Amino acid sequence: MHLPEFGQHVLMKDRRLVMGPPTQALLPMKYKWLYNIFDKANNNFWLPRQIGMQDDKYEYTQLPPNAAHFYDYLFSMLTTMDLVVTDALEATIMPWATAPEFRSWLALQGYQEAIHSDSYTLIAQEIAADEDRLFGMYLTERPIYDKIAMAARYNERIEQALYCTNDEEALRGFIVGYAFWAIMLEGIWFFLGLSIGGYPVAQYGKMRGTGDQFNYIRRDENLHYHTGISIIQNIISENPGIWTSDLVEEIKGMVEEGLDLEKRFAEAALVELPGLSSASYMQECRYQAMVILRRLGIDMYTDSAQTLKWLTALVDLRKEKNFFETHVDEYQTGVNLFEDADEQIPASPDGMDWDDPVRGG
Repeated sequence: MHLPEFGQHVLMKDRRLVMGPPTQALLPMKYKWLYNIFDKANNNFWLPRQIGMQDDKYEYTQLPPNAAHFYDYLFSMLTTMDLVVTDALEATIMPWATAPEFRSWLALQGYQEAIHSDSYTLIAQEIAADEDRLFGMYLTERPIYDKIAMAARYNERIEQALYCTNDEEALRGFIVGYAFWAIMLEGIWFFLGLSIGGYPVAQYGKMRGTGDQFNYIRRDENLHYHTGISIIQNIISENPGIWTSDLVEEIKGMVEEGLDLEKRFAEAALVELPGLSSASYMQECRYQAMVILRRLGIDMYTDSAQTLKWLTALVDLRKEKNFFETHVDEYQTGVNLFEDADEQIPASPDGMDWDDPVRGG
């Protein structure tokens, strides 16, 4: 617990997102921009059972074998990895958060991940899936298992950094580990994986209920990775000495490894799918990595470009009618969820662009 000694008063100016003095006082608030994200995200709420799934069971049986294989492979990865993220947020990342605003955000993110796991459970039940096979594929399919193993290694990196005696070395360890979660897992594996999860809708007009579930989960992941990048930027601005060339190269190496694992995953999952090849998907992954890394002032994959134009239209949540019209009056997409956040976000460190945590990508 981040509890100060009796009589120890922690000044607001001395607080830090991580590795700051212990405090259990949210006010006076230092990181208003982060609490603003927490507050507004908490008011934009959804539950899986509010999305109609009545046609998916039959349509699942009508998918061509290659599309069904892709669906099962992706679904298995998502279900397993979401539980991995929930564990990491609670047991590994949360102990670092010395700012109450950061702890509130992590608690909300963890709850959203639990909602996502509930969504996958509902989907599996609605389509009458072979649960033992789908939920156990990570133990039989190497491309899925290797992604989870990479997550475990970066979890350990965050845990081990807690025991470093040098503060800057400890912070670098946290930044690398947290960058894996924000950039690779949330920003690419989840965000783009959920994006192509709408392929059965785009290609065959089937599995619309699952497609809607994936869209709303994707919207949450969009928020998670954008906010994670802004948290990294804030930590670096408070501790500029940790941002070294060695740290940048380590982040680049992490991204290269993560994309290599995603390539193996794509080659196993995307087999002879019209309009969706592993090569085109990986080009989209490199483009996404380029966009995210530029917010940290890192140039990689600068010659990449978007290749799957249908994704933009497919994952657009601005539909003529959806269940939020009767559930939430002002439901907004992640792109403009935080229109008034700019004035509360601290100035960017040199070479970084961290305007709005959500609008920046």
